Amino acid sequence: MEKVVALAILISLLFLVAKWLEGRFLDWEPERPLKHLIRDSGIALVASLAVIYASTYFNGYIQDFLSILTGVRKLVPEKAQIFTGEPEF
Repeated sequence: MEKVVALAILISLLFLVAKWLEGRFLDWEPERPLKHLIRDSGIALVASLAVIYASTYFNGYIQDFLSILTGVRKLVPEKAQIFTGEPEF
């Protein structure tokens, strides 16, 4: 879980730097207040936490969905059920 939070914080810090650079060098409007940048970074933090959590929680479902879209059948060993014993009939 610590890795997820660290990754989300890194994403929001990169977003903050990108927005600051955009406002400093690319926008023709006056600079935005710092509270707007912090609010936008907070939104980016929450969004990245949600996406990272959802992708780790639904990892198997996402892989199955993507294999259907690409047409590549992939056998997942932990889901394969094979009977190797003697039949009892």
